[in-house]
Amino acid sequence: MPYDKPSRQFDWPRQLLSILALLSFVGTVIEVHASGMTSTTVRYGFLFSFIAGAAFLFVENRVRAPMLPLMPFCNARFSGAVVFGVLANFTYYGVVFLLSFYLQEVRCYSVFRAGLTFLPLTGTAIISNVAAGRLSPLIGLRPLMVVGSLLGRSRCRSARRKNSTLTRRITPSSHRT
Repeated sequence: MPYDKPSRQFDWPRQLLSILALLSFVGTVIEVHASGMTSTTVRYGFLFSFIAGAAFLFVENRVRAPMLPLMPFCNARFSGAVVFGVLANFTYYGVVFLLSFYLQEVRCYSVFRAGLTFLPLTGTAIISNVAAGRLSPLIGLRPLMVVGSLLGRSRCRSARRKNSTLTRRITPSSHRT
């Protein structure tokens, strides 16, 4: 259904459905480590988040002014770019999380020193985003995404070879109290 000018009223049902879907999903993902994938809590948590998300999409598809317009997701290029962006951000912030944990718990860095260690990573993210914005009209988005992904993958592989014990050191079972 095409949508008109957005309404100015706060839409409690859709807000609550989106909050329930996201909150239950994140809470369940956090609970997986402690309870395991086969626990009843985790299974019902994922089921609840799926049902809340499906209900949100069902309602969004039938209102005049959706919070999340679903029409652009019918375009395969748009959907592919969104999936790529989600995976890239998941990877980036996963690296930030794991490295901050590693630096503070294994290398005994202070919070401040660990934060300073991330400045080059932040700087390269800023520079690469500005460069990609300028290069995209010239060569297109796909080559930039492919080259960026391959560069990131090669860097992660070389870091993994260089320090294969990193993942063993930062697992929660080896966490010092």
